[in-house]
Amino acid sequence: MTLTAKQQRFVEEYLRTRNQTQSAIFAGYKSPEVEGSRLLKNAKVAAMVAKGQAGRTERTHISMDYVVQRLSIEAEREGEGASHSARVAALGQLRQHFTEQAGGGTKEVADVLREMADRLNG
Repeated sequence: MTLTAKQQRFVEEYLRTRNQTQSAIFAGYKSPEVEGSRLLKNAKVAAMVAKGQAGRTERTHISMDYVVQRLSIEAEREGEGASHSARVAALGQLRQHFTEQAGGGTKEVADVLREMADRLNG
């Protein structure tokens, strides 16, 4: 699968940052806000991103499921060693992950996060 030099740079940056606009800026695109989204819809670019993510999971033995599980634990931690700011940060990371997975946010994501926030507050 052949990518242009700019596309390859975008993939490398996206794997590092997970930020499509920032990755397009680093890759040298003139309209990064537009190009980042377009690039992730390109079949060749998307395949290389998926391949890179799979390779990282294989190398580190850490999957996204593991990360989400650990963030969930942190978001619900109470008592000794618990930190309100750590709970808020973990919830923010979970929101970002689920929003990205849902393609920009859905009612279900909001419901899950509201449920977790209610448990923490009540």
